[in-house]
Amino acid sequence: MFNLTHQIYKYRILYTASWASLLFSIVYAIGYDAGWWLMASYIWARVVTFFGVQIALHRYFCHRSFATSPTKHKFLLWFSVLCGEGSPITWTAHHRHHHRYSDQELDLHSPHESKLLSMFLWQIKPVNWWLETKKLRTLPRDLLRDTQVRLVDQYYYHIWLSLAVITCVIDWKITVFFLFAPAGWALFHAIVGNFLSHWPIFGSYRNYDTPDRSHNNQWVAYYLGGEGLHNNHHQHQSSYNQAVKPNEFDFGGWFIGKFFISK
Repeated sequence: MFNLTHQIYKYRILYTASWASLLFSIVYAIGYDAGWWLMASYIWARVVTFFGVQIALHRYFCHRSFATSPTKHKFLLWFSVLCGEGSPITWTAHHRHHHRYSDQELDLHSPHESKLLSMFLWQIKPVNWWLETKKLRTLPRDLLRDTQVRLVDQYYYHIWLSLAVITCVIDWKITVFFLFAPAGWALFHAIVGNFLSHWPIFGSYRNYDTPDRSHNNQWVAYYLGGEGLHNNHHQHQSSYNQAVKPNEFDFGGWFIGKFFISK
């Protein structure tokens, strides 16, 4: 049985460990001449973010923007665990809430309410803040009907603990550089994608007069493989390709169309 309260409490530990590991990996790489470890960790983190967050959690599970085969469904489900951002059920619950109340009082992470809230604090706020202040109520019933997704949700933190123990037995550097630090990088990429997509900077523009303050930014889109085309996304939430104009390119959308769409 899904319990959002328990998930929020458990996530704080994983959240803290991911940020701590990311910072430690950078300090260790500088202090002990371990630049190759850090570089390999970052490259792996980009893979984890691209497949686990951008394609799996965001476009597939949350927005249901494309259908795929049962095998690829399992791949996206289990790969999403490596992001360390919670199960597809938890992630979808808060992201759909964000779209419903984007940049309004009930938005969980609008930079127009608080920059620190948007970047770092919303994920570790008390349960009462989620449920009473922000009125998070609606759970993703479509995902709750999926037995595989429910299984991952039920054992999400057991899986993480098992991975941490196994990798640490092999070599603690694997645990830090290839398990927790990539999850920290995924959180950093989420900050870049969310904050800069709702707080206009150089190069930001809007194609649609949406009721929120979402913007497109091609620089963010290049860095995150298309996720910076946020104003387009808020207008067309069910589209797996967020590019709408000839001068826009969504690598994630192209990749989905090429390799994940069921034929």
